[in-house]
Amino acid sequence: MPTTTSLEFQRKFGHYLNECHREPVEITRHGRREFVVMSAAQYDELLSAAQRSGKAVETASDPEQN
Repeated sequence: MPTTTSLEFQRKFGHYLNECHREPVEITRHGRREFVVMSAAQYDELLSAAQRSGKAVETASDPEQN
């Protein structure tokens, strides 16, 4: 998984968005992992896998929860 700093992510936003279509990108802040950015398709696969394994999954994108 590619790793970048939050500042570099801001500077090369378009590059990392393209990168996210291939694989998740880890973003660090002050040397600590803060975020992992991935494509919507990868996120959907992750949710499906979690649901198949019986794990409870809550998402902010569910309109009925907002």
